[in-house]
Amino acid sequence: MQLSSSRTQWNDHDNAFKHNTLLNVYSSASLNCYAGEALTFKGEANGEFIWHRHQPGSLQDRRRQGRMFYNLAALSWAARENLFLDAGKIRRRYGYLYTVSPLDLLRNPHGAFRSVHVNAAGDNWPAFYDEGSWGISASLLTASGSWDAVILPRLTQENTDIDADYHESSLKRTNAQDRYLFSYSTSGLANRTSTISLLAGAQKRLSAGVNYMLNDNWVLNLEGGLAKGQTWRHLQKEATQGLHSYDASATKEPFSRRSGGVTGDIGGGMRYTSSEQIESGVEYYGQSQGYSRSEWRQLTRDVAFANGGYINPRYPITSLPIVQDGFRLYSRLMAAEIDRTGRQGALQTKHYLMLFNSRNRSETGALNWRTSAIANLTDGSVLTTMQVSSPVRDDTEIYTGATLSFGRAGSEFSLFGEKGLYYAGLRYFW
Repeated sequence: MQLSSSRTQWNDHDNAFKHNTLLNVYSSASLNCYAGEALTFKGEANGEFIWHRHQPGSLQDRRRQGRMFYNLAALSWAARENLFLDAGKIRRRYGYLYTVSPLDLLRNPHGAFRSVHVNAAGDNWPAFYDEGSWGISASLLTASGSWDAVILPRLTQENTDIDADYHESSLKRTNAQDRYLFSYSTSGLANRTSTISLLAGAQKRLSAGVNYMLNDNWVLNLEGGLAKGQTWRHLQKEATQGLHSYDASATKEPFSRRSGGVTGDIGGGMRYTSSEQIESGVEYYGQSQGYSRSEWRQLTRDVAFANGGYINPRYPITSLPIVQDGFRLYSRLMAAEIDRTGRQGALQTKHYLMLFNSRNRSETGALNWRTSAIANLTDGSVLTTMQVSSPVRDDTEIYTGATLSFGRAGSEFSLFGEKGLYYAGLRYFW
């Protein structure tokens, strides 16, 4: 893999992001055990190791690093032919959209490396890091639809501090809040599936969506949700004012989550699937809690100020090492929090447009691809992914691809200066 970077505001103190060559090795294992007709144990574990040819930047991963992910470890019991109970590390997925789904209320922050994601393309890489949470769930199937109840208790203290180490433990990613989900989905309708979900506990959210098949080729998806307060932490005006006033207390809690008021998000899209199994689609996503154009500009001004803009020739004290160390810490805290927001699956401004095209056939020698582009309609930046793959044997697949970002230095998808990741790999199944 080859990682390329461009000029970034975080490189004013040191080389936070660097050009590099990487080796990424990963493996996945799944297990299904059956004890009679009623009991099933399902497990899934993934591991990866990265090696950087050169010393990476100060805000990137260590030069050599490994990690394990236990996505699933659940015991399932078929209490009746229409009632199913699960206990352990479970993952319940909801939603119909390709990108951000307002219906998917139980997703956890991912623990991927900063420099590279497995496969690093489109809709494929999240599955590798899609960790479940410890808890219990029940599903009841009826003639009119399916009812779900999911209980995910808090098993550790939520990380409320701003921490430069954004690699939180697995338990903090999956069970740092108490969550209770109740969901109902219709069934029995030939061309439409509707879902409504209520999330209670540390966060209160209500969402609904519909998947409507217009005909054999066209599908319409609509989703929306409401939440009490904000669902991710935002930069506070008081912290901004303190930063530019050289107030050391500004670093105590620059990012926080508003608990009052109501926020909402909405998504919609159209998909077309051809007879050749080629799928194309367009989607829109918008959120009221995203940074506005002026708020995002202020955030990037704060980034520039914390990374050297604070030095004022009229005040020699601003050039002292102790002052520089303080601002270097603040800039690292900002980088960690912005990165953490992305790991939660959240986009950071208000309006986005997504295009995608893919083909996935299993026969040997078939040429498959996945391409996608997401455009930030607020600042004009674009993130694109491209991957080409082919099964060369029943148990072997080769692939190559790239992830590229376009936009000015202060835009969302170019904020860290990571302009491109180019990779090729071999996947073996056994």
